[in-house]
Amino acid sequence: MRTICEEEFLSSALIHLLTTLFDDESNKDVSACISILCSLFNLMTRNKTEKTREDMLKLPELVESQGTSIFETQSFNRRLTPTTSEDQGTEQDSYMRNRQLKLEIEHSKTYIGYKLLWVISLFIEGKKFPAGSLSSFKWRCYIYDIVRFLTNERFLSFFFEFDAHTFFAILKKLFLEHEPFEFIRTQTDFIAKYQHEIVGLEPCMTHEEILIFMETQTTAFLGKGREAGGGELSAKGEAVATAFMFFVTQVGKKQKISITEELCLSTISQQILFHKRLLKLDKDELKQLIPQTQTALKIKDRTYNAYTYLVKKNEREILGLVKRIQNNLHPDTVQRLVEESESAPLFKLRVLLQQLQGNFERCITMFFQIRSIKVDVFAWLDQVQDSLEKG
Repeated sequence: MRTICEEEFLSSALIHLLTTLFDDESNKDVSACISILCSLFNLMTRNKTEKTREDMLKLPELVESQGTSIFETQSFNRRLTPTTSEDQGTEQDSYMRNRQLKLEIEHSKTYIGYKLLWVISLFIEGKKFPAGSLSSFKWRCYIYDIVRFLTNERFLSFFFEFDAHTFFAILKKLFLEHEPFEFIRTQTDFIAKYQHEIVGLEPCMTHEEILIFMETQTTAFLGKGREAGGGELSAKGEAVATAFMFFVTQVGKKQKISITEELCLSTISQQILFHKRLLKLDKDELKQLIPQTQTALKIKDRTYNAYTYLVKKNEREILGLVKRIQNNLHPDTVQRLVEESESAPLFKLRVLLQQLQGNFERCITMFFQIRSIKVDVFAWLDQVQDSLEKG
């Protein structure tokens, strides 16, 4: 059965088969998850048929069109309107074309790659495939396997090329979701408790080690990309750099995780540059990114709308990175960030940097001059007062 699944690239059937084999709660085999993930990865790499993301997005529509058989569809249509044999032939041709296209997508390397990422996400959430939940013990072991899998250089290299955004979105769950976070944090005690009973139970990387590893691997990947591109990054390289930048910014919300000052500073600088580029987008491109709400349509101020709908939420997380290291920042470093952010639509970041330099009058002036943050001036004054009272 497994051979048939692998030869025909039946990814769902293979996952179900392997999950069934390893899904004995009395079995303390801790290699279950890594075996499933490696089998899926090998299945994917042997496949030579590639599809685009656009093809993947067509799949739900194709699945819906296959929800009933062609005979049921024709029978239903005949009850509505009389059909000729020619009409029936056209329906059948359309049905068969959609069916063939659906099968081609589901048996492709691209589909299996996204199925692998989806299964990892499912396991991180403590769920079984296709239904049910993992026991607490297995959930922990699965998390440790997933960390080992995602921090393997061979697998990581593939995911950088495949879809860095989705990869980092899944990796982020290990940092921000409560149970996976705690499983990794408390692994030493867990392993000490069970290591004499269970063969092969070993620690995985800590959150801090994962961050350092990802920084090293991303830097190396981008370095090779610049070398190959004559100093310029390809679209794929830009995607990896941006995905990692947002990953660091978002996991920075977790105060229990230590992030080096160097990584915080480099991420802040990259975010500043990213948002400067945002304002340079063509007017029509920017318009497509902003939701067509009544408020957005009413206010014609391009900068205001860009800040409100595209920058504000992300800026809160960037401010969090600055506040992590603000007590250790050298005045020269603060001045460099002030200069870098001068024309960026990160208005509260610019206020905070002025505040760190002691330019409180300049801060108040900025609040009243910049429409997007004017309403927040009194909240900022309260924060400053609290800060000064605490010393």
